[in-house]
Amino acid sequence: MSVAHRLNGYDKGTELIAFRHTIPTNKLHVARVCAGVPGADPDIVGSYPLTPNAARRLAAAIGVQNLNIDRCDWFLEPAADWSTIDAKRQAAGVSDDGAREVEP
Repeated sequence: MSVAHRLNGYDKGTELIAFRHTIPTNKLHVARVCAGVPGADPDIVGSYPLTPNAARRLAAAIGVQNLNIDRCDWFLEPAADWSTIDAKRQAAGVSDDGAREVEP
């Protein structure tokens, strides 16, 4: 069961997804540090808010340029089949707020 991860930006005005970029596996360590992911979540199955500076650092690490930091609220989030994520969240004891990603 592999979980992909994304840098997601939610428009501050509409709260809809406005930016999505997949994080390469070899950059997950940077994402983990930027988001402050606890050791209790080794697969990063939770949703972690990013400060503007953390979002900027993560974006630079994954090669994203010209990110409009002020437009969005930024998160490190899993992106996989929800049954996989739910199983990993349950195993890790990470709460599920019921939110689900919707493809635009």
